[in-house]
This record gives sequence, C-alpha cells and structure tokens, in this order.
Amino acid sequence: MNNNVVFASTLFGCCFSIQSFALRYAKIKQAKTLNNTQTKYHRHSQNIKTEKSEKVPGFDSDAALGPKRPAESPLIDHHKFSKCLWGDLYYNEEKRKFERSSSGGNPRSFVHFILEPFYKVVAVSISEEREELEPVLTRLGVFLKKKDYSLDIKPLVRLVLRNLLGDLSCLVDAMVSSFPTAKDNTKNKVDTLYESTLDSSDLRNQLAQCDPKGPLCINIVKLFNNELDGRFYAFGRVISGTLKQGQDVKVLGEGFTLEEEEDMVIA
Repeated sequence: MNNNVVFASTLFGCCFSIQSFALRYAKIKQAKTLNNTQTKYHRHSQNIKTEKSEKVPGFDSDAALGPKRPAESPLIDHHKFSKCLWGDLYYNEEKRKFERSSSGGNPRSFVHFILEPFYKVVAVSISEEREELEPVLTRLGVFLKKKDYSLDIKPLVRLVLRNLLGDLSCLVDAMVSSFPTAKDNTKNKVDTLYESTLDSSDLRNQLAQCDPKGPLCINIVKLFNNELDGRFYAFGRVISGTLKQGQDVKVLGEGFTLEEEEDMVIA
C-alpha cells in the first residue's frame, strides 16, 4: 500500500482513501470500547456507592475503585488493517478472518468493508425511508442533528458523506507521502526542463540547489487569460532565488537560447 489512491467526488465534496477508511473503523472500535468501559465502571461505582453509603457515612466510592484506568488503545491497528482492504483478499464473515481464496462466495475485503457500507449509506440517504438512516449512521459513528434529516436529498447526502468520510486530510496525507519535497525534486526538474550548453553548466548546478539566495528562476506552468485587457497572468513555481514585488524579470519563450535571445521580454 503506497497511499497513492484517493477516491473523491466533487459533486458531494468528499474524498477518502483506504487508509482513512481503516482509521475510521479503528476510531469506531475504540469509541465503542471506551463507552462500554465507562458504562461498566459507572454502574460499578453506583452500586458500591449505594451499598456502602448506607453502612459507612462519607464513604468515597472513587477512592475505593482505585486510580482511573487510562484510555485503552485502539483494538484495530489501522496501518495493518488497511493492508487487508486492497488486492486479492477476501473476508470470511463466519470465521471473521481474511482469506486468499473466494471459496464460498466470500466478498473482497474492499467490497465488504468499504463499498457496501458506502453504497448502503447513499441508498438509504436518497430513499424515502429516512428513519432507517439514523441507525445506519450510528453504527458508523456518524451523528446528525434532528433538523438535518429534513434536508433535501442532495444536501443530505453531501452532509452525510462529509461527516462519514471526514475532511480532505486523506488527500493531503497522500500528497505528502507520494510527492517529493521541492528541494529534493528541483534537481530532477532542472535536468528535465533546462536546456543548456557546456558554458552554462555552472548556472545549471546553481539552479539545481533550490537556493533562495541563488539566481532567480521561475518555472511557468500555467497562463491565465485576462479578458479585460488581453494580458496573461502567469502561474509558476520559483525554482531558485527569491521573487520580490516590483522586480523586473526576463520572460523566456520556448525559442529562447543563451545564444539567441530574440524570444524574450522584460516584464
């Protein structure tokens, strides 16, 4: 698992990855465990308090229970669990384990743990039977306000998916883990895009250092047309040096070379 696949919808403003879905399962399991533990100890405390307070005035039930237990760690390791949600792995629900074979009609783990819950949430959200939606969302750890259930279908589905899948942090996580840093990738960009001669090898090496104190070089990646005055706005990445407001720069065209500077303007 390289965490380089993200599933997204611009219509509903949501996205998720295998890792983010596995993390949600881990949080749901942890929340259930903590709720059960707190409920059990609360009842135990109340029983002791009821029994002892009648016999020993001023009895401290909290002290009798000893120090509070720390929050238990998640019962699901989402890093290991995410590796089981992709590829030729199948989930045997009767044995509650993952298998390499689909014998017995076992679904793929990706289908069982991700696609089926996702489809069910969407199907129940767009159906007229909205009273079924609340228990489904509760099992998935999603809680909406009562007034939210009266929304129209599209806003309701959008709200449900945003609460189910969370924010866009999984997209940022995928970018951080997949994209090299600007400094590490500058040398590759210079080697790929910069056309130079032997006489300019020193300049090429300086640009590859990604040094803010080096010679200024900007890689223009997109031009945006301004329909009001016919000019273009240039969007680019600073490869080397530091760009300052009001600074004059040389704009080099595709036909520019160090020997022939005709395709160049100062802006």
